[in-house]
Amino acid sequence: MNLTENFTRRELDRHEEIQVGSPLWWNLTHLAEQLQIIRDEVGAPVSVTRHGGYHGPTFDRVWRKRSAGSQHRKARAADLKTTAMTPRELHALILRLIGEGRIDQGGVGLYDGPGGYVHYDTRGVAARWRGTP
Repeated sequence: MNLTENFTRRELDRHEEIQVGSPLWWNLTHLAEQLQIIRDEVGAPVSVTRHGGYHGPTFDRVWRKRSAGSQHRKARAADLKTTAMTPRELHALILRLIGEGRIDQGGVGLYDGPGGYVHYDTRGVAARWRGTP
């Protein structure tokens, strides 16, 4: 099921646990719309990392439990990669789009280096950090 032109439910909700019409569903579809704007600006495929979408009960059982405050648990976050640019360039692009008011204010984390990615979430307030993948 496509949520936008380039993002599928399965990519953002790997275990398809979110019930259509629920508040989590609204968060997920809104996130997909924001990601589509990022993808359109990149002009090339942007993908969600394997563990970079919704973290629900199955994720907790199979991988590891995230904190209750995690934006991934609220279906508001995605960890992103693209072959079109480095994580630093993607990070800068997302910050620019937020600054221009083209995407929602939220959390943006840079995980640079081999296997790097960028975290983006739609929490509504600015949060910035750097980490290691």
